[in-house]
Amino acid sequence: MKFIEIFLLGSSLEKLNKIGSDSRESIYYNKFKKKMQPTIIEYSGTKSLSNNSIIKPKNISNIKFSLDYRNCVSKNFNNDFNFIRAKQILGSWLGIILKFKFKKPFFLRIGYSYANVKFHENFLGKLLYPIYTIFEYCTIILSDGIIFSSQTLKNKYRFLAKFKKYVIIPNPVINDFIPSYKKFTNRKYNFIYVGRVIRVKGSDRLENIISELNNGVVIGHKSNKLNVSKNIYIDRV
Repeated sequence: MKFIEIFLLGSSLEKLNKIGSDSRESIYYNKFKKKMQPTIIEYSGTKSLSNNSIIKPKNISNIKFSLDYRNCVSKNFNNDFNFIRAKQILGSWLGIILKFKFKKPFFLRIGYSYANVKFHENFLGKLLYPIYTIFEYCTIILSDGIIFSSQTLKNKYRFLAKFKKYVIIPNPVINDFIPSYKKFTNRKYNFIYVGRVIRVKGSDRLENIISELNNGVVIGHKSNKLNVSKNIYIDRV
């Protein structure tokens, strides 16, 4: 079975590699290949890390690429795939365009609410929140099925979920990353935080919490921008 996987607008495996977030994706797609044949639509890169990608040409903007300007995306495909899937809401309109061009089902994965992200970013985001929300609803309505990454997201869109086929699939935990259990009697560090240090992920709350703690480790892109002392910071591993 073949399918098209559409990355978040502006994203790619190469960009994820630069911030240390590509390991999960690479394992994920390698496992996929045992059962299916994904073709990934990416927004950057000179050489695809997946070995089966359509990469945006440098002379085309992200927006034009996502709108299939002059068939820059669709010209790469025959009608021999089974379905289309978008990894996130932002940029998913490309999936809708391909759905109508090729008359194939389009499935939308929702890992977070883009409207909520913009709402918490700044005052302008709060003003535009209703518009972003309408955009999300329209995307869901035009999809043929939804993959929610959590029950919380399913509850947020519960009204629309009543009329759509959906499934809840949480983000995976890779077994290779889980060490064998050890009982600790003495801790080297008081806490360890791993994750991107951005506001939508709660970086402001993290700063307030660990300002009261010392001897900790924060691992995450741009972690050195946190205004907290007496802790260890690692940008990526």
